[in-house]
Amino acid sequence: MAAITTHPNDVKERLSAAYVTAVAGAAGCQVSKLEIDKQSIDATLRPISGQPVSVDLQVKATSADCISNGVLTFALPIKNYDDLRQTVRTAPIYLVVLVLGNQNPPWVYTNQSSLLVRRCAYWFDLSGQPESSNSTSVTVHIPTTQIFSASAVVKMMDDAYAKCKND
Repeated sequence: MAAITTHPNDVKERLSAAYVTAVAGAAGCQVSKLEIDKQSIDATLRPISGQPVSVDLQVKATSADCISNGVLTFALPIKNYDDLRQTVRTAPIYLVVLVLGNQNPPWVYTNQSSLLVRRCAYWFDLSGQPESSNSTSVTVHIPTTQIFSASAVVKMMDDAYAKCKND
């Protein structure tokens, strides 16, 4: 029996957290992770220095072949959908989906000059979306132009700060 028998879904979950942490760090933000996720918040981002604003994230990962014609199609559990579509919140919340590709690991490559995670993550704002009659999941369609990158995190923070100033 192998020493490591971790299920691929557990690996995907950890890779999505690592991806968010790396991107947030590159944007100059720190990541706080909640021990118990009851409101569909996996992580909160805050600037390391600067304005005291925050952004919440619901983070998912998939190895499904889910990108076609510039759109990521993802089945989001109804509980997460309902939480993320709420408009009254103290911090904006975004869905982040890491797409790893449909090959089983290796999803991560390392050598002396780089650390590479295959594919990337995309973000989506579900705030204000309509109620769904579905009981298990809602299919969301995320444009592949919405890559979860350091510049996207900076924009999220700037938008959160602008909203804060206007409230």
